[in-house]
Amino acid sequence: VLMGAGHLANTGTLRSLTADGLRAQGDLTLVNHGLIEGIADGVDAFSSDLQKVENHGTIQGGSGNGLRLTSSQENVNHGTIEGHIGVDIASRMLYGEPFPDNLNGTDFVPEFFRRQKEKLTVALLGARRENALAAAEKLSEQAPQHEFVFLHDGYFEARDEEAILARLRALKPHVLLVAMGVPRQELWIADHIGPEHCTVPIAVGALLDFLSGAVPRAPVWVRRLRLEWLFRLGLEPRRLWRRYVVGNPVFLLRVVRQKFLGRRGGA
Repeated sequence: VLMGAGHLANTGTLRSLTADGLRAQGDLTLVNHGLIEGIADGVDAFSSDLQKVENHGTIQGGSGNGLRLTSSQENVNHGTIEGHIGVDIASRMLYGEPFPDNLNGTDFVPEFFRRQKEKLTVALLGARRENALAAAEKLSEQAPQHEFVFLHDGYFEARDEEAILARLRALKPHVLLVAMGVPRQELWIADHIGPEHCTVPIAVGALLDFLSGAVPRAPVWVRRLRLEWLFRLGLEPRRLWRRYVVGNPVFLLRVVRQKFLGRRGGA
């Protein structure tokens, strides 16, 4: 339970130790510049007592009901809301247990939309035009309570950005899905997207390609083993080898460094 009034700034790791998510007593604004993790499956990540959640770091939540947008709480995200095999291993190394479910964005994002009952406006930016349009149609079938709006494909020039941003300001969706590949999508969000454009931007990688059927997903048994990254590496070795063959060990080395040298918790 977070107690007090005013602003609470997290620059390290803030971990929910119960199944109830993070709860507040008092009029608090939570500003995250570090890591928030440990939110269990099936609960709201933050109670409505929090007046505002402003994320500039990373939020790793439960599988399908992680960061719920509510009318009583203002949420501003300039960081990352994520979960995948890497953070699952990190959770085991740092805290002795994995996350309760598969947290990769390809599963999390559609499930979030299905479980979120209040109507959201969701903008899609990225991928090929035909894939993004097909993905919007698929999401509309899965979560018909929301409005899914195709904004632009991911193959635009710098001269097109102002028109895209102007349309975003006019639409101001609750959620913006950006599918441009790693790390372009994260860098583009960091450089261009502010609270005037949307409430929560989410970098979704190949999600729109998966939803459209243009790119196959791993079989369910492979996903349950948390080995979808290996399946994708087999499909696109030239494009993804650096991310997985180089990136995974580098990430795990950083986790080891945090375990033995860094701060494990605190706000």
